[in-house]
Amino acid sequence: MYSMCAVDALGIAAMLSTGTRITSADPHTGDPVTVTVQAGGRQASWAPAAAVVFAGRQVACDGHTDPAPVIAAGVSCGYTSFFTSRASAAAWARAHPDVTGQVLEQAAALQFGTQI
Repeated sequence: MYSMCAVDALGIAAMLSTGTRITSADPHTGDPVTVTVQAGGRQASWAPAAAVVFAGRQVACDGHTDPAPVIAAGVSCGYTSFFTSRASAAAWARAHPDVTGQVLEQAAALQFGTQI
């Protein structure tokens, strides 16, 4: 199964009440990131241990100045990804000034995914 973004992937275990294994690649380095989420989505193991999620949003999309008419998938899903480390996420963000966002540590990312 595929998800639209890292946060969606983290929520699958809670949605399906089953354990999941997420495999992804850091968009900055191409290195693998694997997250194993236990059923219910309350606990997970991450590899590498320093992995994080960058939750981003495109600043301007298709000339729209009002974000309301822009479909969320078009402005955020492509910019919410797993990274091998906070440093890698920060380097990627510096290289993409058209994207705003924040680094989510593992616990916060998992909680966000299970909540939505």
